[in-house]
Amino acid sequence: MKALAAREGRMLRSHHELWEYVNELVERLGDAEVKRLWHAANALHRNFYESWMTPKSVAAALEDVKLLVGKLRKLLQSSNCSAR
Repeated sequence: MKALAAREGRMLRSHHELWEYVNELVERLGDAEVKRLWHAANALHRNFYESWMTPKSVAAALEDVKLLVGKLRKLLQSSNCSAR
């Protein structure tokens, strides 16, 4: 997510800015799935510190993160990654 923002000339310096960027990206792309997938990635990030997820939940979230990474890679590879 930060790489995509950086390509647009934006530096995300806080978690709040990161979440704002995700919301903007979802709106620009018209792809609500990005937000759902982002939530899965965030859950895994929290789980790294808190270890509250079950193995099945981790596996499911990992599959969602793979989808998110695929979407972000396509955007980074496109000539118009900002979708403006």
